[in-house]
Amino acid sequence: MKLIKLTLIFIIKLIYVFITLFITGLVMRMTSGVINDNVAMLDMNQIAKNSALHGLFAVAAIGVGLPAFYAIEHWIWPALKYIGLKIRYFFHGY
Repeated sequence: MKLIKLTLIFIIKLIYVFITLFITGLVMRMTSGVINDNVAMLDMNQIAKNSALHGLFAVAAIGVGLPAFYAIEHWIWPALKYIGLKIRYFFHGY
């Protein structure tokens, strides 16, 4: 039950990150377009697609990066450390 609750909290945080980055990217691109062109003739479809793409990349980086770092810290690194100690003991005897 605790794992399900933590997973749901993680998903909610990822959705929050996506929405925040999407809105931020949308506002920034609209503002920069108006400043650069001095005209409000903007391609809103392209701006929305770019903002959504940036949001998805950030969510993917967080959604894949955090579990990967957790796995490295708790499983992979101790295993490599254990193997390294065994190799050192085999060659050096301490």
